[in-house]
Amino acid sequence: MSNAERDARVQELYSRPRAQWTDEERMEYWTIMLDDDPHVGIFWLLPNGYVLVADAPLAEAQRYGQFFVYEPSHIDTWTRLQREGIAPADVEYDEFPRGRAHYDTVAETWTVLGDRHILENADAMQQVRERLSLHGDIVTGLDLHYRCPRCLYGEDRDDDEL
Repeated sequence: MSNAERDARVQELYSRPRAQWTDEERMEYWTIMLDDDPHVGIFWLLPNGYVLVADAPLAEAQRYGQFFVYEPSHIDTWTRLQREGIAPADVEYDEFPRGRAHYDTVAETWTVLGDRHILENADAMQQVRERLSLHGDIVTGLDLHYRCPRCLYGEDRDDDEL
């Protein structure tokens, strides 16, 4: 199953609450999501609650100082995902809460940086853990680069004002 097919199927599953999934759908989800090799990556929290992830195995990650990171930027990755029909074509890369997971070789820990709408959302963080196969303790932190428009401009602003 290609990444595009995997993402399409998981988004289809997420069109309904997890509590409504059949046993077969739960098994399918775990079969798609679980991978023993940890990955670095970037991600977005979509309005339907699905975390869209672009990732690479740790063994293929780029070295950036003491960190192993996913190399393509959010902008470049979003553009590719739009071309592939995975990301909405009419939405800019920074309109949804987003974040990044990388590995710190000095501290020997995983770090997830992102928007508060992801970090404070237990289901979203569980998806990040599952999709990237992150095991053990994870350090989390807010990152000003990944703030969504609601955080930048306030919860009460209309989309027309952004």
